[in-house]
Amino acid sequence: MKTARTHLSVPTATVILEKRKQTRAETYPVTLRVNFNGHRKYYSLRHYVTEEAWKGIFKERKTDEDKALKSKVDTWQGKADDIIDKLQPFTFEAFELKYFGATPDRLDVIAAFQQKIDTLRRAGQEGNAVNYRCACGSFQKYMEHTGRASLRFTDITPGFLAKYEAWMLKALQRSQTTVSIYVRTVRTLYNEAITQQIVNREMYPFGRGKYEVSAGRNVKKALSLHEIARIFNYPAPEGSREQWARDMWLFSYLCNGMNMTDILRLRWRNVDIEQITFIRKKTEGKTRKNQRDIIVPMTPEIGRIIDRWARKEGNPASFVFPYLSGYSTPQEQFNRVKDITHQVNKYIDRIALATGIEKKVTTYTARHSFATVLKRSGASVAMISESLGHSSVLVTENYLASFELDIKRKFAAELTNFNRKQNEYE
Repeated sequence: MKTARTHLSVPTATVILEKRKQTRAETYPVTLRVNFNGHRKYYSLRHYVTEEAWKGIFKERKTDEDKALKSKVDTWQGKADDIIDKLQPFTFEAFELKYFGATPDRLDVIAAFQQKIDTLRRAGQEGNAVNYRCACGSFQKYMEHTGRASLRFTDITPGFLAKYEAWMLKALQRSQTTVSIYVRTVRTLYNEAITQQIVNREMYPFGRGKYEVSAGRNVKKALSLHEIARIFNYPAPEGSREQWARDMWLFSYLCNGMNMTDILRLRWRNVDIEQITFIRKKTEGKTRKNQRDIIVPMTPEIGRIIDRWARKEGNPASFVFPYLSGYSTPQEQFNRVKDITHQVNKYIDRIALATGIEKKVTTYTARHSFATVLKRSGASVAMISESLGHSSVLVTENYLASFELDIKRKFAAELTNFNRKQNEYE
């Protein structure tokens, strides 16, 4: 027994092909397996090969590809052996530091989350900070589920991400959209870790043949012009909450789908007799290339809404709509925007029901409807992209892709409309 225990206390490292984790491309990850004191840890080397290619490194007559792979394996193995020989005393944390070139605390994903959240909050980006906080909480719950005491960037492998996704979808019944949002936060943190040289680029777990982030399946619901007209003509009592919510919703729709954050942050210096000019809050803190001045032509309908609900002041720095006045900190403003948005959604949903609109109507619907009406009227994707303030036409194409489900359903129904007259097809 004593001899066996002595043997177990000697650390060993072996580069192996991890056959338990096949990718969609039918390859397997090349992995560094480290044993010490009865414990075993696996470190992905972010290299994927087929089983046949792996067998090639053991052939007597090797091809050039076999020799290249054998050279990489020998380098990985030699580095691990050299570190183990010199590391006294041996710990997994110290080995990770030497092998991957980062301290354990800098490798810690949860610590990276907290640092990112603090940075976003200092920049006043409360909405984005909330996304990262929710994602961090989700990964911490997964750590509890799997019995992990810590989560390092070296643990974020395609296999880990696939298991996390399966747990979210099946065990917690979360949507694919939620999974995508949370995984994207980790991808951002990983890219930042690479930039800061905390992890090697070769270890990157995202992309083709590794883990691919799903686009989600959130189908956006837009209103038709006929449905928008019902809201526009809804006879709300003068000065009522219904009239206010209707006008705020219509203001968003008429002003290029401006979201509630940007509506409430609008100042008099952004408004003149000809147009409204603003930059989306969402793009603040980004490069000037990704910031666009969004220009909304002033119309009589927009003017009437401003006259009805705006604060009548001559100060260019004052808010047009007074709902953020007195809320100075980013957190206070964020909470206030959430409250106002909730109130608008509450009453606009009532108006939708009262006018016979069966779809769920929210402030997001106004933005989707603006883009859809433009698209159906024949506007180019480039113009829609500029109007929405998107960073690229590709973003707009993806944004518009799911709008036309109702039209697709209508055309699909025609495929089995056998009652139409025969001469219609002749």
